[in-house]
Amino acid sequence: QYAFNKSHSVCYAYIAYQTAYLKAHYPSHFMAAVLSSNLGDIKKITLFMDEARRMGIEVFGPDVNYSFKKFTVDEKGNVRFGMAAIKGVGENVVEHFVHLRKEGGKFKDIFDFAERVDFHIVNKKNIEALAASGAFDSFGIPRSAFFAVEGRESNFVEILTKYGTTIKNEKTNKQPTLFGDVKELEIPKPTIPNVNEWTKAHQLNLERDVIGIYLSAHPLDDFKFEIEHFATNELSDLANLEEYTDSDVMIAGMVVSERNLLTKNNEPYGRYEIEDYTGTFGIALFKDNYKKFSMLMRMGHFVLVKGRVEVPRWKRESGGGVEFMVKEIVMLSEIREKWVKKVTLKIPLDEVTEDLINDLAKHTDSVKGSVLMSVLVEDFEENLWIDLFSKSQKVIFNNNFMKFIKDYELKLTIN
Repeated sequence: QYAFNKSHSVCYAYIAYQTAYLKAHYPSHFMAAVLSSNLGDIKKITLFMDEARRMGIEVFGPDVNYSFKKFTVDEKGNVRFGMAAIKGVGENVVEHFVHLRKEGGKFKDIFDFAERVDFHIVNKKNIEALAASGAFDSFGIPRSAFFAVEGRESNFVEILTKYGTTIKNEKTNKQPTLFGDVKELEIPKPTIPNVNEWTKAHQLNLERDVIGIYLSAHPLDDFKFEIEHFATNELSDLANLEEYTDSDVMIAGMVVSERNLLTKNNEPYGRYEIEDYTGTFGIALFKDNYKKFSMLMRMGHFVLVKGRVEVPRWKRESGGGVEFMVKEIVMLSEIREKWVKKVTLKIPLDEVTEDLINDLAKHTDSVKGSVLMSVLVEDFEENLWIDLFSKSQKVIFNNNFMKFIKDYELKLTIN
C-alpha cells in the first residue's frame, strides 16, 4: 500500500501509452523527435535509425538545402538528418543556413552558397565537414572535389571561401563612375576540380567520422549475401557469450581494430575488433592461429570467422568463463568461390515465363561456371513440385547472377 510505488507506476504507464500512441499513428514524426533528443549520443542515434528503417521509414542524409538543426520529416514522411548532428558544424552555422534559405530560397549551386553565406559565421572546417557528410551531394559535385588541390596550394573549399569573400567585398566597395552608374567587376567562378570520386570505403569512413555512423551505405553491403547465408549470428548476439556455451558460431564483419602484441614469453599474438551492422566483437589470435590468420585480420578487411564458444582448457580447473575460440578465418570475398558448390532456385509454376527462361539461359548457356544449379518448380494449387537438375549446366555465382535472382524475386538456397 506504499503510495510512491503506485504513483510512480501510473506515471510511467501513462507516458508509455502516450509514446506508443504517437509511434503507432505518427511514426515519422515520433522517430524524428526521438532522434533529435539524442543528438549528442551517436550510439542511440544508430539504434533509433535502425528502428526507423525497420518501420519502413527512410532516413535521408544531411542536405544544406533541406536539413534543419534537428531531425525533421518531409512531405513524404521521410526523416531528414539534422545538420547539428554533424561533427564540426555548430548550431549557429545551421541556423545561419536556415535563415538564408528563408530569405532568399534554396541555394542554386555551390557558387550561390559561397556568395550568400557569411564567412564570419561559416569557416573552412564547417564546409569540409558538410562536404564529407554529403550535405552538398545534391549540387552534383563529387565529395572528393572539395578536398582536391590540383597543383595549387589551396583545396577547393579554400578557393570557394576566397571566391565568396571577394564577391562580398566587391558588393560592399562598388564605386560609382563619372556618369553616375555603378561599375561592377566581373569575378569568374572558380573551376570545379575534375577528379575521380573516392573509393566507396574511403567515402564511407569519412562520412562516419563526421556523422558518427555509416549513413548513405555500409561497407558490408557488398557482402550481404555471404553474411545472410553463412553467418549464424550477428555480433550483438554475442554480448552474452554464456548463452552460446559449447556452440559452434560463425560471425562476419569488417576489421576495425588491429593490435599485434607480444606475450611475456616474447611470443607474438594479436587482438582485433570486427564490426557488423549490429555492433563490434573482440577476437584474439594466439600461437598457430596467429601464424595462420593474422594476415587476414588487417584493418578494413572483410572476414568470416568460424569459432566455438567454450571454456578453454587452461581455465577449466580454475572455473573460468567461456571464450570465443577461433577455428577458421576466411575472407568474405572468397566465400562464393570456396564454399558455394550448388544453388537451388525455387520458382512458382505460374511465374515461369519465356523472359525468365531466356534470362536464366544467359547465365548457363554461354558461360563456363563452376556452381551446380537446380531449379525447383512448385505448383501450389496441385501441391506438386519437380526438381530440374543438370550436371552440365553450371553458373558463375557472381553479382550478375545475384541481380537476376533479385530482379525476378526468386528464392535461393545454397548447397
